[in-house]
Amino acid sequence: MKDYFSASSYFKAYLDQYSYGKYAEEAAFMAAMCDYNMSPRPELDQENTRAAIEGFSYFINKYHYSERVEECRKLIKELQERLVEKSYLSAKLYYDMQAYKSAIVALNNSLKEYADTKYREEMMYLKLNSLFLYAENSMPDKQKERYQDTLDDYYSFMEEFPSSKYSRDVRRIYQTTGRFLKIDTSTLEANIQ
Repeated sequence: MKDYFSASSYFKAYLDQYSYGKYAEEAAFMAAMCDYNMSPRPELDQENTRAAIEGFSYFINKYHYSERVEECRKLIKELQERLVEKSYLSAKLYYDMQAYKSAIVALNNSLKEYADTKYREEMMYLKLNSLFLYAENSMPDKQKERYQDTLDDYYSFMEEFPSSKYSRDVRRIYQTTGRFLKIDTSTLEANIQ
């Protein structure tokens, strides 16, 4: 009937009462599948996604001999990608709203939690640009420190992505930051040529 919420409750209640019962393995898998089926698209709250990952992980640990273990691993990977995309979209929303301080925090958290994401290059660029725009729009007494943070992030970005598709914008950020901090940016030009 696709009433996953009710089905999940019943499967979990069965597991609580009969954790070693005849249908415990099936109930554990089906409870996780119910959460999987209730997992929404990445833009929405991911409570069910996390519950599904937890359910599949429980299943793998308890029934490691089951023929469904590979399927569970595949579904966990799919759900984790959804969490990565959610984190990326949330951080990008702050950037799009020009809430640069919040964008920096959100992007930093996302990069720490999902270090090997396919969005890494873009997220690092958005963080660098957020730092730059935050510095540019700051009060004069805060600008030097914030431009210095931008410069530090620039070096991290270039170390990881020396041939980035964002090279033109990154070069502009570096040159403007260098002018403000009164540093020689000609070494960048020599490295790019």
